[in-house]
Amino acid sequence: MFPVDREAYEALNAFKNSHSHYIRLAIDLKTETIVLDNQSSRPITLEQLQNEIPLDHGRFHLYRYNHMFNDENFSPLLFVYSMPGFSCPVKERMVYSSTKSELIGFL
Repeated sequence: MFPVDREAYEALNAFKNSHSHYIRLAIDLKTETIVLDNQSSRPITLEQLQNEIPLDHGRFHLYRYNHMFNDENFSPLLFVYSMPGFSCPVKERMVYSSTKSELIGFL
């Protein structure tokens, strides 16, 4: 797995400890480092999550989905790997694809 920069590492720990509701991670292809691209400490809606997905580059998204079902509160953690397809260079698609499982294991 590529190294995780300090800011991204802190964001991942905040997310794991329920201090963050959403983080978006990117891979800096030049330095081959996982970096923090965006973060929210407040809950965001599914519609807002949809707006966080870039249409021109791959990203990893960690989302805490707070909702009620049958009068019970739930907060499952969702991992979303987004890749817009063939508009991205092959290297970017390959790097994101090969890094996602290791990033999930990091959590």
